[in-house]
Amino acid sequence: MQTMKGFPNEDRVKHMRPLKKRGHLHLSRLLLGALVTLCCVVGFTVYSGLVWAATVTPRYEWYINTLIGDPTATEFTLGSTQDFAGLAELVNGTAILPDSTTPAPAVSFAGKTVKLSNNLNFADWDIVPIGGLGSTVFDGVFDGQGHSIDNFKIDVQSRTSYIGVFGRTGKNSEIKNLTIGSSASLTLGTPSSPISVSISNVGVLVGETEGSINNCANNGSLTIISNVNQTKTVVFPVMNVGGLAGSCLGDITNCTNGGATTNSGKITITATGLPDFAWGEQDAIVINIGGVVGCAGSPDGSIIGKVGSAPNIHGTISDCSNHGSMVISTPNQAGVDRFGQPAFVQSTNVGGIAGYVYNSSISNCYASGPISGVSDVGGIVGRV
Repeated sequence: MQTMKGFPNEDRVKHMRPLKKRGHLHLSRLLLGALVTLCCVVGFTVYSGLVWAATVTPRYEWYINTLIGDPTATEFTLGSTQDFAGLAELVNGTAILPDSTTPAPAVSFAGKTVKLSNNLNFADWDIVPIGGLGSTVFDGVFDGQGHSIDNFKIDVQSRTSYIGVFGRTGKNSEIKNLTIGSSASLTLGTPSSPISVSISNVGVLVGETEGSINNCANNGSLTIISNVNQTKTVVFPVMNVGGLAGSCLGDITNCTNGGATTNSGKITITATGLPDFAWGEQDAIVINIGGVVGCAGSPDGSIIGKVGSAPNIHGTISDCSNHGSMVISTPNQAGVDRFGQPAFVQSTNVGGIAGYVYNSSISNCYASGPISGVSDVGGIVGRV
């Protein structure tokens, strides 16, 4: 039986991860003891646009001690920022447990419930997405019990998809009763260092869900700055972005984006890349952007029931609202497509609730936040 040892007692003990440059505000968090004094004098070195940024040190007592007491336990409770970080490492398959030097196998938490016992303030430290690393998913129930998580930034590391507090959640998953505070943020790229790879399935709460999201709210901000050009292999440089979820193959009910403060829930996307007019039938470089969810449903019909069975349509959005603003900017450049027709760089499928709805439904939803886009822009849905 494993014993518990080697765990830090303070919630503020951190370890370091490489992250895109954030600037001098993070110096005091990156360096300890004498190194602080030294680096205040000589500064710090930046390599390839990266600095060492700090994330919360994960703790696993809540998980291991519960299983020691009951190996068949199905309910776990998180009470600190370190516990929350431990959940991410366990799901992602990157957890180094006590008395071990190698990562433990990924834990999906299928058939299990993880509860949050109190509000968590991350004090502007970084968190790692839960699931979505390789084939990993969170497939259990996460019950915030009416609590909030706030004042954090999401460390996307090298991910280009499945980005959010929960990167990817499975068919059996449920995220419920959780609020993301207005001091939380998800930022991809800066004006001086825009992202240079295509991205998809990005949401502050969940990158992609195949399960359900119930009674949740996002008041955090989402910012994307991209300079990726459209090519024959990169059709849409920015795709499936939402305030709560980037892509939903499950169901979202009674959820809200924005409304806590003036700029809460705001989505800002600036794309300066250019299309390849020579081949493209599509001239959109930003597609499927929604206040609640970017893309709801499955374009390939895979969520519909099997032949001979009743239809099993998911991707449903009901009783949801968006109060956050959406600002999408693309270059104003015209060209001629391969058919000789005029084409323009643009964003498309932009909606106050959902950007694109396919093989799914949307009901009893409303949006009040201002929206800007170029093509297929709707107060509720951009395109169905």
